[in-house]
Amino acid sequence: MNCIFEIVDGIVETVQDHGCIGLIIKPRVTYQRRWLEDGRRYEGEWDNVKRYPHGQGRMEYLSGETYDGDWREGKKEGVGLNDFPDGSQYDGDFENDCFHGEGTFYATNGDQYAGKWQHHYRHGTGQYTWTSGNEYKGEWDRGLPHGMGTMIWADGAVYVGKWKRGFRHGIGKYTWVNGTYYKGNWYKDEQHGQGLLRLKDGTKYKGTYNMNKAEGYGVKIWPNDGAMYDGMWAKGKHHGQGKKSFADGTLYDGGWHYGKPHGKAMLYYGDGRVMSLVMEHEKLKCADNIWASKEKYTSWVLQKQLEEEEKRAKKERPDDGLASLKYIQDEQDDLAADAEQRAAEMEELSQMGASVYEGPQDENDSQDNVSVSSYVSSNKTGKSRRSSRSRSSKVSKASKNSNAPSAGSLSSSRPSSAAKSEATTPEVEEDDS
Repeated sequence: MNCIFEIVDGIVETVQDHGCIGLIIKPRVTYQRRWLEDGRRYEGEWDNVKRYPHGQGRMEYLSGETYDGDWREGKKEGVGLNDFPDGSQYDGDFENDCFHGEGTFYATNGDQYAGKWQHHYRHGTGQYTWTSGNEYKGEWDRGLPHGMGTMIWADGAVYVGKWKRGFRHGIGKYTWVNGTYYKGNWYKDEQHGQGLLRLKDGTKYKGTYNMNKAEGYGVKIWPNDGAMYDGMWAKGKHHGQGKKSFADGTLYDGGWHYGKPHGKAMLYYGDGRVMSLVMEHEKLKCADNIWASKEKYTSWVLQKQLEEEEKRAKKERPDDGLASLKYIQDEQDDLAADAEQRAAEMEELSQMGASVYEGPQDENDSQDNVSVSSYVSSNKTGKSRRSSRSRSSKVSKASKNSNAPSAGSLSSSRPSSAAKSEATTPEVEEDDS
């Protein structure tokens, strides 16, 4: 037994002489100050087995950079403060030697960012403030504004809307310092697509934009002048077909060429007149027609449309030409038949000793613009009644007179037909004899 104890005591003395007792009893040193092989200086918790910082500690680099914070297996991970040689500083979360999580970065020039980080990039929501006074607050993606965000410039201009990779892109509203604003689509910091621009004085344009200029269809209103333009645009000017009205009621409807009237157009005056004209670079080339009112112009347009439809119908159906000729021939035949009938009626009246009918005496039978033929055809029974009344009046007149009427005068008042001569009164016959 004594021999065994002597051997154990000898091993312990040997271990103590070589300084290895610390490795056997306590493998990790809680605190150390040491220079690393690459020249860095570390002070803090150190893993003496794997020989790297692990825990809380401060590292000083040869470049002048310093880090004071949490370490994990030799890498910055956790919360720490990182100072860089150029004077910039980061204070926040780390992961795998990168800015990751919540943190604030102070740039050398005075810029500052506070928000989310991911693998050394500004990513998520955050606020960036420039030394110039500009400020962005919103969403970020890999170091650039991306998504919804608000940008405020030092001069007071504000943009609220969508961003894409650092550009205003999508739907957004930009307001200038003087109150003018644009609300609509953006494409890489340019007004592009559908949008509304409203100026400080109330002038507004609503329509299509192309790279900050009106292009395509749009409507612009000048409230102070009482003018309005509704039509096509190009490079921010009236171009193509469009209507422009003025405060006095005048309306120009026609072609435009980069802000100047050009081509065929219709000019509507406030007093109702309508003019058809041709313009050439803002100068009147010729005036085709002029109408006294819009109603007359509208009727003229309808007539033209009907004529065009008839022409188009004839082209689509060529057999209609024969049908139209037949219709015209039938109308001519009807007119000829009516003329013959009127001639026959006139001849019959002349034979009866009657002149052109002067119109009925009864108020219920009075008509305007009635021809002889139409009267005869509709009032045959009225003839006999009027003839009998005329005869009876003549008989009564003859009975009053002491002298008998002559045969010539009596024959002129009687109808020439035999049937009506038989219908005379006996008194008249005695006078004739």
